[in-house]
Amino acid sequence: DEEGRVPMLHIGRAWLKPSYTPAKRWMHTEGAAWKHRGTQVWCKCNFTAGTVVPWPVPDMSAGTDFQSWHTLRILHGAQEKFGILPTTTKYRKTGRAYSQAWP
Repeated sequence: DEEGRVPMLHIGRAWLKPSYTPAKRWMHTEGAAWKHRGTQVWCKCNFTAGTVVPWPVPDMSAGTDFQSWHTLRILHGAQEKFGILPTTTKYRKTGRAYSQAWP
């Protein structure tokens, strides 16, 4: 079972094929330099990264790349198991300041 053999993966971004119409609801407007990979639907730097995880997504046989599929699968699985990340901690920034350096 390939799904169980990838316990952790860091890519930082996820893309879906441009022909996958549901991806448009998660499309990020930044990241234009990466558009050759498809529709960017998730990024670690985006202020919604901890709360908005595209799901369900097409499997790899439908053209989703390995890194994106596993990134979204792991994120979705973590939310299913642990819930949405808390936003009220001193270590987690939210909103437009999400990607600023700490401290």
